[in-house]
Amino acid sequence: MFQVGHLRPGETLLVHGGSSGIGTMAIQLAKALGARVAVTAGSPDKLQACRALGTDILIWPLLDNGTVTPVIDRVLPIEAAPEAHRLMESSTHIGKILLQL
Repeated sequence: MFQVGHLRPGETLLVHGGSSGIGTMAIQLAKALGARVAVTAGSPDKLQACRALGTDILIWPLLDNGTVTPVIDRVLPIEAAPEAHRLMESSTHIGKILLQL
């Protein structure tokens, strides 16, 4: 986020998995730099832990109330996992590629 992304004060950083080890460090580093931070996390408790570290925007409530919805490109049977990997590598999809069990 610093070396490649050149994050600057006042910019916003999106951290997926904000309560993970890397996520918690990213939150703290970005806030120390003066950036705004938005996070995703897997539960309300994990989001509150991110908030305690200084997170500005919590994404989960936006998912719960329908403000933000995942975009699904396609759903494939689990047997088509190799095809799903090819699609991801080609980067021609828009949204998620799901494998159905």
